[in-house]
Amino acid sequence: MTTGFANYETQSVCDKNTIIETKNINKNVSKEVEIIVKDSINTLIEKGSKIDTTQNVIYSQELKAPLKKGDVVGKIEMLSSSDNSIIGSSDLIINQDVEKSGFFDYFKKIFRVYLLRN
Repeated sequence: MTTGFANYETQSVCDKNTIIETKNINKNVSKEVEIIVKDSINTLIEKGSKIDTTQNVIYSQELKAPLKKGDVVGKIEMLSSSDNSIIGSSDLIINQDVEKSGFFDYFKKIFRVYLLRN
């Protein structure tokens, strides 16, 4: 047991609440929404070494409003760059409430476009 603690340490490969990307959501009042990591992803490595990673983002469905803050919209997998093995994964969640656009929201957008053209 002591050998394990002496020779190995945990390394964070993706922190909780890391913004993965900002996406446009269909039928949304606001323009963009941040997609964040729900839980930290950590791995065990030998002390003093580093691990290079790549990420694989998988969305569970097309993102459209309405959505609530904390809704799961996909998954992120952290892969080892050397052999593409999965180090860990976490759910991807919405960082804010996303309201569905109504008739008046569309009307405002059209009105703004018309005003900017003239």
